Amino acid sequence: MKAIVVSEKDKAGKNIYNHLLEKGFGSTSGKWQGKTVHKEEEWLLVRTESTIIHADEVKNLNADEVIFASKHSSEKGKPTLTTHPPGNFGPADYGGEPGELCQVNARRMNSLFSHLLNPGFEYNVSLEVTHHGPYIPQPCCFIELGSTEKQWENQEAADYIAEAIMKTIKKQGEKSEIETAIGIGGNHYARKFNKIQREKGIAMGHMIPRYAQEHLDREVVEKMIEKTVPEPSKIYIDKKGTRKQSKVREMLNEFDKEIILL
Repeated sequence: MKAIVVSEKDKAGKNIYNHLLEKGFGSTSGKWQGKTVHKEEEWLLVRTESTIIHADEVKNLNADEVIFASKHSSEKGKPTLTTHPPGNFGPADYGGEPGELCQVNARRMNSLFSHLLNPGFEYNVSLEVTHHGPYIPQPCCFIELGSTEKQWENQEAADYIAEAIMKTIKKQGEKSEIETAIGIGGNHYARKFNKIQREKGIAMGHMIPRYAQEHLDREVVEKMIEKTVPEPSKIYIDKKGTRKQSKVREMLNEFDKEIILL
């Protein structure tokens, strides 16, 4: 089984949850944290009492893979729909474990991203780099509705995300052989990696931004590769968004991967 997880403390998550119930998830006799578990084919829909970035107990859920549906927060407050892998390159200031990355199914995340494109209303659609918790062993990714309370409560946007999830779990338009990659450099919203995913059809896995580059070393690159599934064949470098690019490239040459400068 696989699972979609939302937090009872998350307005956007609960909004998306309600729309998923309208799209075919039926109640079961099962309970998790005292709440009814819903199901659609091989996917469970469950709620947690924890804030979503601290929901490490999801590791105990009988699921082989997890999609976290939650809010996205931003000081600029721009209406945004995002997907990203969870994990921390440095300290665990927002959940998870210090220096630990979750496993991410890059093709699953790419499918969610693809189904979010062209929403038909004024929302930006973007990848985000790897950040925040929780830390669980199952392959997982986030899909988020942001960036303020106004958007978290927006019914049209929540329904659109729920529909993207449904298309993804039913494998509508999914390309099973799509290549996967990791990304190095750039800003939090991974502008160049967004373009690669949109235009080249590459499924991005873990991405480390310029602001976290102090943590970038061989061990971190190994983790990014190991925790991206299927195993990535490419490493993309945002050359203007990477400090000491030549040294980074020299380090990456130790890996048997195609290195591409953007």
